[in-house]
Amino acid sequence: MDDAKGRGIGTRDDRTRTCGRCGEDLLPYTRVNGLGQTTSKVFWRHLSEAGGGGAGHEPTVVVGPVRRWCDFCGPKTPASWSYQVIPVTTRQMLIRSSSAPAAHEFTDELISSGQLNDTPWYACDDCAGLIEDDQYGALLKRSARVHAERTGRPVGSDGRVDLHESHQQFRAMKTGARVPIHWDR
Repeated sequence: MDDAKGRGIGTRDDRTRTCGRCGEDLLPYTRVNGLGQTTSKVFWRHLSEAGGGGAGHEPTVVVGPVRRWCDFCGPKTPASWSYQVIPVTTRQMLIRSSSAPAAHEFTDELISSGQLNDTPWYACDDCAGLIEDDQYGALLKRSARVHAERTGRPVGSDGRVDLHESHQQFRAMKTGARVPIHWDR
């Protein structure tokens, strides 16, 4: 069983999930209850559903080998590079400690994203090149273009804001040089 604390959402799990009926890649998501809290169970939907399409059937989850996809242009683009980032909890402690030096103000509530920055971020050659050249505007355009090509739907202004914020979070939390991914390991 996939749950937010075990596999899938809460911790990064790069094993592929495909549908046993149609072979399409699956994407994880969680549901929000009536109180606005995220449920602990991870649910799966077809990749085509993210673009407004649909497979016409419930997914049958099949777990496959580890794949690393580009975190910037999304599933289906194999990653070639890995970037280590500072964990969200550490970053929040640093921010709180610099703005509010009282120990209790930054150690009581450590908040983690549950998804982002608890593991490395992965990038394909094209996205890694833009990151290395500090071309985050071009990275945003590439991410939006690739999404539109894959889903058939352009990224709206809210989506662009989300992408921009995600890229800026990555930029602020990146801890060093990129590391090549060796697929033979």
